[in-house]
Amino acid sequence: MGCFVIYQINRVVSEHISHADMTASDVANTWTLIASDGDMKVYKSEVEDTGAVVQHPLKAVHTVKVRLFPVCY
Repeated sequence: MGCFVIYQINRVVSEHISHADMTASDVANTWTLIASDGDMKVYKSEVEDTGAVVQHPLKAVHTVKVRLFPVCY
C-alpha cells in the first residue's frame, strides 16, 4: 500500500480545489458574490433551464488553513 493513499488524497483535493477556484474569468463572470464572512464566501449564479425557468444555484467556498505532517516513511 505504501504512500498510494497520498496520491489518492492529492487527486481528490485537487479536484475539489478546481471546483472551488473562482479566479478563472469565465467562472468569475458566471458567479456573483452575495455574502462574505471572513474566509467564507457565498456565490450565486443565474441559470435558465430549457423550459425558461430561471434557477439560482448557490456555491459556498470556505478556506481552511491546515498544517500537515508526513505520515509515510
